[in-house]
Amino acid sequence: MDSKPEPAAPEHGAEEGIRGLLTTKQVLELVEQRSGRRIAPATFRSYVSRGQAPAAAVRIGREPLWQRSAINAWLRERQGTSGRPRSESRRTTVKRRTD
Repeated sequence: MDSKPEPAAPEHGAEEGIRGLLTTKQVLELVEQRSGRRIAPATFRSYVSRGQAPAAAVRIGREPLWQRSAINAWLRERQGTSGRPRSESRRTTVKRRTD
């Protein structure tokens, strides 16, 4: 009688994590893929702590994991980015009077 080996558990950083959940790294890759912009891990953690991004669905040890559906919903509802202009052309120059 041949017994089939059990499938290996997903490795950290696998395409999809445990039970379809995403690691922080996977969330950041999805954000970049969907928006074309990178978010630093510290920035994302800051968003989560301020309630501007979804809370982790579960933690395994110290690793927070997010549901893909929650991240996709957040990305759909996320407002545009603000902050510094990307180019010099957006800056306005104030001319001083010389009288």
